[in-house]
Amino acid sequence: MDEDTNRQVLAALADADNRHDTSVYGELFAPDVVVHLLGDDVLEGVDAYRAFMEAFFAGLPDYHAIAHDRICEGDTVVHHWTITGTHNGPLFGMDPTGRAVNYRGASMFRLRKGEITEAWLYPDRGTMQRQLAGE
Repeated sequence: MDEDTNRQVLAALADADNRHDTSVYGELFAPDVVVHLLGDDVLEGVDAYRAFMEAFFAGLPDYHAIAHDRICEGDTVVHHWTITGTHNGPLFGMDPTGRAVNYRGASMFRLRKGEITEAWLYPDRGTMQRQLAGE
């Protein structure tokens, strides 16, 4: 696939995430996608990634991502973003705080035949954790 197609796949993912619509993940991700989180955490398969994002949307019901840059080269797309939301639901074991978050990050995606086959997510977790703690 060409870079324009890859860019369109990532634009469709950003749009779906902002609608909290994980039902389209099967069209955007390869069934055996591998998603690398910070540290050694790895999600294997589209269903694992869907569950991860659904938990994220539950914790930040007004989750919204703003795309700053989307750089494509061959089968790789790098996406720079800001996430905003309010912690009004349980989030990965943390009770709701009602606090707003606003943090940046970047993600790198590898695509093949119009599907995301591998991803690396690099959120500014430290900023998010400080905001949730009220610091």
